[in-house]
Amino acid sequence: MINFIFITPTYAQWNDSFEQHKTYILNIKTNPFTIFQGPILYTAEYRLGFEKPIATFSTIQIMAAYLGKSPYVYLAEAAMSYNDEIKINGYRFQAEYKYYFLARKKGTSPFEGFYTAANASYSKAYITNYYFKMRAQGINATYQYIALKFGYQHTVNNYTFDFFYGMGYRDITWQSNLPYSNTQKLNRGDFVPFDNAIKILLGFNIGFRI
Repeated sequence: MINFIFITPTYAQWNDSFEQHKTYILNIKTNPFTIFQGPILYTAEYRLGFEKPIATFSTIQIMAAYLGKSPYVYLAEAAMSYNDEIKINGYRFQAEYKYYFLARKKGTSPFEGFYTAANASYSKAYITNYYFKMRAQGINATYQYIALKFGYQHTVNNYTFDFFYGMGYRDITWQSNLPYSNTQKLNRGDFVPFDNAIKILLGFNIGFRI
């Protein structure tokens, strides 16, 4: 009984120390809310990626996504008097370098604290309907940007919550070969809320580290 009393605190201290020094090698990440609006107007983004340490305070983050039809497009189709289903297919790829510089508790593993990051993103989507698809006609939309980010990633056991803000440069192009467009670039101001080259980032990702 006496031995148990003395051993128990020692074991608890060892267990706490183990948790503090536990090393995670990968952080699987997503954002379930991007299915409501992707990077390109009318799209839904199904995002999945990972974050991996490359140095003591540095990580790389790679994200890929399939771009489909946003829920509000389905609602608009349901309200239409004619049956002409819109078809949207595309993809998005993101690459990011992170440097964690604050709030790294002594002995903690990666994926935690304040960080700065350099982020690049490329998205492409093809928008058409059944009639124009049979004739290889539609709208090609591309959206690319580079940005600097500032963020904080909070951890709860194996879960991570990554909140970030950033600014950068963006380029948006809508190219159409529909019959009435005569193969021309469409006015991007019709498809984005703010027609300028400034990219503002404000968002979050949820992760599970292993």
